[in-house]
Amino acid sequence: MVYRILSHKAKGWWWHIELRKRGQAQAARALERQDIRRCVKIIRSALRFEGICFAGENKYSLDYHSEGNRCWISGYDSADEGMPLCCRMVGIATCDYSGLGKTVITRSILGYEGIERVKFLVSEGATVYNLQEEPHGGE
Repeated sequence: MVYRILSHKAKGWWWHIELRKRGQAQAARALERQDIRRCVKIIRSALRFEGICFAGENKYSLDYHSEGNRCWISGYDSADEGMPLCCRMVGIATCDYSGLGKTVITRSILGYEGIERVKFLVSEGATVYNLQEEPHGGE
């Protein structure tokens, strides 16, 4: 199912659509597979290093520490599609802050990191999935 979600997302990229229109379906598929592999690598790393995905308002960020380095990626997906949905499906802690408003979201970004940010967002009404007792991602 994760592969299907990532494949669907990759096929929707404007450049991949354009390549197909130009009759370059093979080139488009090669780029889609490359994107899917990149996303799977990110998901595996976030799972291995106990990352946290923050999603809402059609944006997401995925934070985790890898061998002492903070890794952070972001993109444009709602909490129920693309990367955030894949994170939830494989067991990565995901905090859905949809509908909380820009003031709350800005306060969470500027004032908190990692599990403290999750706690703040939950206190404001966010939904959390797959949260273990002591996540390390984004701290």
